[in-house]
Amino acid sequence: MQAPDQYSIEVDRGRRILTLFRGGTRVAYFSVAVGKPATPTPLGTFRIRNKAVNPVGPFGTRWLGLTANGIGIHGTNAPSSIGLAVSNGCVRMYNQDVEYIFPLVNVSTPVRIIRGTEATAPTRTYTGQPGDSLCTSLPSASGPPFPNCAP
Repeated sequence: MQAPDQYSIEVDRGRRILTLFRGGTRVAYFSVAVGKPATPTPLGTFRIRNKAVNPVGPFGTRWLGLTANGIGIHGTNAPSSIGLAVSNGCVRMYNQDVEYIFPLVNVSTPVRIIRGTEATAPTRTYTGQPGDSLCTSLPSASGPPFPNCAP
């Protein structure tokens, strides 16, 4: 069983989703890019081996190296690749998303990569909050104008 304050990561390779857990409870999820068929993201359970800010190369603003040699979770200088199977095996995130998880996870944080189910890549989801212009811009008698607006 996981300690209540320990973070872990699961990457669903098929759905191209990275989920961040804290103490076994999902706290956030993100669309990602994964390895292309010729160089798939490896399946299995790994750990974060090292972390870097502003790594050299096409890795965006953050790098989380895994115990799978040469594989990491990182930002990208090609944000249009998110949601696709195009990398050389790494898991790519939008820079702002990897910057969000970077301070929360430590070296040795567990990372589980699963096959998942092939699906259409999801779009980024924002859950609106009361008062957000997105959620108050259109009148609706049945509730918020968009399905992801909190009541």
